[in-house]
Amino acid sequence: MPEYTLRPVRLLIILAAIVLIAAVAWWYFTRPGPNPLGRYPVGGRALVGRFFSLVSSNRTPKIHQAFRLITWPQRKAQRKNRGRYWQRFGELYQYLAGLFGPTWGADVRIRRNRSIIPTAGGTRAEKWQYVVHVETETFHVRIQPQNNLIKPPLPGPTRYGLVAIREFSFSGGRRARQARMVHSLLGVGGMGRAGENISAISAAYGGKIHEKPWQIKERLLPIVEHPHAAALRQCVYQLWPVRHDPTVRMMLKKIAADPSYTQDIRQDARQVLSGRVPKAILIGNGVVNTH
Repeated sequence: MPEYTLRPVRLLIILAAIVLIAAVAWWYFTRPGPNPLGRYPVGGRALVGRFFSLVSSNRTPKIHQAFRLITWPQRKAQRKNRGRYWQRFGELYQYLAGLFGPTWGADVRIRRNRSIIPTAGGTRAEKWQYVVHVETETFHVRIQPQNNLIKPPLPGPTRYGLVAIREFSFSGGRRARQARMVHSLLGVGGMGRAGENISAISAAYGGKIHEKPWQIKERLLPIVEHPHAAALRQCVYQLWPVRHDPTVRMMLKKIAADPSYTQDIRQDARQVLSGRVPKAILIGNGVVNTH
């Protein structure tokens, strides 16, 4: 049987090739990835505009991209709950589309905020750096520089992430979401009108004493948009605490002038607009804050 041997030089070449391949593989799999902070927009206005543009598209991939604009610490902390954020961003689209139509993104206006707004606790002041107007709706937006949130810091121009929207909490809207879920389930079963009625009843009887104005609006405005919703009278009266809000006034004026609504509902809307509703009627219709 012939004996096969490798010459020393040839053996060294093969060993060197193996070492080189191993080194390249090690570098490839252990090399540092691109700094994720580099994907945040440069400038606060660009960030805010990008966020509302993505949400207004009403497309799932764009909604997912909107989550990546959340400030880096929140993104890491909420990575297992990002589906909740996606849902809230979709709810923001639906809320504005119900009020102003599906092309509301064309009416987004952004300006710097020069005022200081106290926090809910009143212990210190936080600045909401940008104010966003969509027709009659107003949103105050807080942003944060991202460059120094990972070590080593990201060089170059300042990039920003979204911290919060005062009038649309990322963790809020639970009651409205539950009603919409029931509506969707009944719609799948061919009971769409029943779903609408349950959503309306849930909204009418879901008020809380300490609701914030945005919570009242998010709970009730999607219901009163429909002339034949169940519990419509209760929902119209429960807009009482936010009757001075420009969007609420717009909706009440629309109801008062729209013949699709019954005469009684149109009269109820006029009463709320005028601020002349007896306290007993407000209480009887579930208004928890009659001031």
